[in-house]
Amino acid sequence: MNDIDFSQEFNEDCSKIELQALRDRVCLFSNDIIYFHQVTKPTVFSANLMYERCKELEKEINGPVAYLIDLRETSKIPSLKLRNIYSSHTNTKPDYVYHISVFLNESFMLDVIKFILRTFSLEGFSIHTSQEEAIAIIDLKRNQHNNKLNKTSK
Repeated sequence: MNDIDFSQEFNEDCSKIELQALRDRVCLFSNDIIYFHQVTKPTVFSANLMYERCKELEKEINGPVAYLIDLRETSKIPSLKLRNIYSSHTNTKPDYVYHISVFLNESFMLDVIKFILRTFSLEGFSIHTSQEEAIAIIDLKRNQHNNKLNKTSK
């Protein structure tokens, strides 16, 4: 397998191997959790490509889904253009997406991400400094979601 430098910016001119490597950063973490591992320097191209992969996985799951978004490698504050892309994808999140857990290393980016996410009209998200915390909240939200579904189906 080729080693890909994920600290670079990816654009339309990237190779097929790099395209596949970007797509592979979005995968199933478990039956109903999509893992989104953000690149160091996201671009409009990489964001759109990775969101396309998210939609494919949502169709495969075909049921309630959560997102586990890993921003530990992100070193760049997203541009306004990127924030608009993120906003458009998260603000139109389907009802079957029951939770979005974001995690990153504790750093200045934590406050930046909190600020950016709070500007979206997004419900059902949480921000954490560890993957374990993020998964624990997804588990809790899954149980709440399932309990709600069970009550409405009776």
